[in-house]
Amino acid sequence: MKIVQSILILLILVVGISSCKKYNQIDNGSTVKTPYSLYIGGYNGTLKKTNDALYFSTLFYTDNSMIRQIVIADSVISCIKQNFYYSKDDGKFLQLSSNFGKVRKSLSAKDSFYNYFIPNVSYYNDNDLTVYLCTESGIRYSKDFGKSFTADNNWAATPDLPRSITRTNNLDLYAMKGDTLYERKQSVSPSPWNPWTQVVAVSPNTLPVSNSWYISHSHDSLFAIDFKGTEGVYFSADKGLNWYVGKQLLPNTHEILFGKEVFGKFYIGLDSAGLFSFSGNQFKSIGKGIPWYAKVSDIIGKTVRYRTDAIRNYWFCATDQGLYISETDGTDWKLVLPGQWSTLR
Repeated sequence: MKIVQSILILLILVVGISSCKKYNQIDNGSTVKTPYSLYIGGYNGTLKKTNDALYFSTLFYTDNSMIRQIVIADSVISCIKQNFYYSKDDGKFLQLSSNFGKVRKSLSAKDSFYNYFIPNVSYYNDNDLTVYLCTESGIRYSKDFGKSFTADNNWAATPDLPRSITRTNNLDLYAMKGDTLYERKQSVSPSPWNPWTQVVAVSPNTLPVSNSWYISHSHDSLFAIDFKGTEGVYFSADKGLNWYVGKQLLPNTHEILFGKEVFGKFYIGLDSAGLFSFSGNQFKSIGKGIPWYAKVSDIIGKTVRYRTDAIRNYWFCATDQGLYISETDGTDWKLVLPGQWSTLR
């Protein structure tokens, strides 16, 4: 009997110790070390934020003024609507910036509710700690992260008014209006004073004439995108000297709402015509799970780092049918937040 009791006591101790070990066990492989922050802007002016694509906090409620672009400079969150607004409290209270002039206006609207805006109207250059903005009077810049702006006199010498701005990986800035491209070499010291110089393309590899080109980039390659879709997308690997058309993007009858690099790959989104990725010199249609009729407004990549230093990449896509997420290089998508979303950051 004593032997049986001893065996039972031993079994209870073993089970207890085993249970304690399981209870206190920490799975480092699923414990987040560095989360992401995703800001989502809406066609109706709503601004939301999430760190996990499960819980979404509302920072700013509807005001029926579309958020065109979200700019993050240092700890300041800025939103571009019809005007430029900044927030010092993570987007909860937006204040009107001073002396920003007039932000470049929309293209002709096809309906009374949605205006069509050229993307990339602003850029925060963390190399010289400057926010650049395309306005009706030229380039303006901010040295206080978007709270106030000053006219860039180096741009004022030219008659062309820029519509979009980007920066390649080699830190050079590019601004564009129509089919005219301007370049500003990277600063030797943190300042926005380097001159803007016009880039003259080499014939016959020039851009077709259009008044709705905007500029974007992937690595050190430039992409000129015709917002109206008539001319499609051109790319240049030599700083805008020679341009070549991106193939397999026909028929070009839909507005191209954005062009952006995510995790080393370039994507474009069309109005009611899908999501495309660029490889070699061709575009291919992707986006399984996103409705074919969706207005594909923006895309962005976010990375989660775990305690083991393992990482996981996520792709997010904003559409007027909701916010979608992908873990498969943007090829398969699932809905995570219904709504009409215009931009991401």
